[in-house]
Amino acid sequence: MVFLAPLFLLTLSSCFSSKHMRAQEIKTDISLREMKSELEDQKYQISRLEVEMQIIEGKSDSQVSSIHQIRKDLAKLGKEEINLVEKTLGAYQQKLERLGNFEDLLKSDLLRLKEHTEDVRKTLVQFKTKIDDNEKAISCQNRYINHLKTSLESLLKVVEQSEEGSVFYVVQTGDSLDKISKENHVPIDLIKELNHLNSDLIIIGQKLRLK
Repeated sequence: MVFLAPLFLLTLSSCFSSKHMRAQEIKTDISLREMKSELEDQKYQISRLEVEMQIIEGKSDSQVSSIHQIRKDLAKLGKEEINLVEKTLGAYQQKLERLGNFEDLLKSDLLRLKEHTEDVRKTLVQFKTKIDDNEKAISCQNRYINHLKTSLESLLKVVEQSEEGSVFYVVQTGDSLDKISKENHVPIDLIKELNHLNSDLIIIGQKLRLK
């Protein structure tokens, strides 16, 4: 029994060592796979960059070729063509200057229009205020007219009531106050008072109140 214990421990240690080595191998394998995947990604990125560089170089070559062609075309132009180009550019420059002046004029007109619009708005506000004041005045006048109308109607009623039982005489040709007074047995002074007469003058067709 004493000699079996070390052998058991040796066997147990061997098992642990084997498992540890196996775990290390698995970790190493995973690390290698990850490195391979990263390498593949790097290769893909490098390949893509190479393609983009080729495209850019192709565009650059094309632009350089275009510039060379333009220079060749310009070199072929004669003095007359160059003068024509300069005149055309000068004409466009003048048009641009006129457009700039027109833009300034347009801005100035818009500013004046804005100021005029503001003045019109203020004027309209003033007119509205005047209209409101006139409407208030008209309303007051209407109330005053209605009051006068009511007063006049009341006065007419009083006059009509006061004229009930009154006697009137219409002046005829040849009449005089003295004649009318004697025929109707009414004193001349009373006739004058009832009709607000300041003299004995009467006219044909005049309506005289006798009582």
